[in-house]
Amino acid sequence: IAANVLRAEIAAKSGNLGEAVQFLRKAVEQEDALNYNEPPDWFFSVRHKLGDVYMEMKEYAKAESVYREDLTTFPKNGFALNGLYHSLFAQERNEEALEVKLVFDEAWKLADSPLKYASIDQELRTDLAIRMSESTPNDLLYIAGISCRPGAK
Repeated sequence: IAANVLRAEIAAKSGNLGEAVQFLRKAVEQEDALNYNEPPDWFFSVRHKLGDVYMEMKEYAKAESVYREDLTTFPKNGFALNGLYHSLFAQERNEEALEVKLVFDEAWKLADSPLKYASIDQELRTDLAIRMSESTPNDLLYIAGISCRPGAK
C-alpha cells in the first residue's frame, strides 16, 4: 500500500494524475484486502487521496463515488464528508452539498485543521512538519508516510 501511495504521490506531483489514479486504485484494492485489525494495519483511507486526485482532475462524479464508498466503511468521517461536499458542490448539486456540509460541520467541530477536499490543506496549515533524516531506517515506508501526512517538507 505504502509503495503505491508513494508512487501515486510522485506521479501527482509530476502532473501525471492519470498514473496517480492507477497507483491509488491498486492501493485501495490492497487496503480493502487487509484483514480487520485494531488498530488498523493501514493508518488512513487511501480513498481520501484517490478522491482528491479525481477532484484535481475535475472528475467530480468519480470523486463523489470514492468519498461515498469511504463513508460506507467510515460513517461521518470528516475527511470524506468534506471531499463529498466539494464534489457535490462542483457538480452544482448545491442542496445535497449543503446537507453534507451540515454533517461535516458537526463531525469537524472540534478539529483544528483546515481541509482541502479530503486532506489537510497544507497551504493553510503550515505549522505541521515532518522531516526525514539520513539515519532513518526503512526509508521507503518513511517517505510514504511523509507523502501522506500534512506539512511534508
